[in-house]
Amino acid sequence: MSYQGWACSTWVTSWDFIKTIVPEEASKFEKVCNDIDDAAYRIAVDDFDFESDEGMALVELDEAFMRATGGLDINIGYINEDSDSEEHGAVWFVGGVQEITPAGKKYAKNLNYLRWVEYG
Repeated sequence: MSYQGWACSTWVTSWDFIKTIVPEEASKFEKVCNDIDDAAYRIAVDDFDFESDEGMALVELDEAFMRATGGLDINIGYINEDSDSEEHGAVWFVGGVQEITPAGKKYAKNLNYLRWVEYG
């Protein structure tokens, strides 16, 4: 049996920052989602119903964030505790900033580029 590692990296932001950008949609997502870490995990293992109230609220959150930031999109992900990442559990991935766009520059102080290795 072999043991492998995968290098991973992405732009991330905090849930607190998302709540400042789209407070109504964030509040709605919090109300229908009992546990954000659990929701992120269920997405990671393909056990999440995007047509549920929880799923629809997540889609609305992403769409509102994109409108509010001028083009940045968010996706919730899950980083296993066995990885060597600085963050574990639910992580908010941010798209649209790889090349620092005007929208990315505007919010750059609230974005971090996260690097980690997944083992398995």
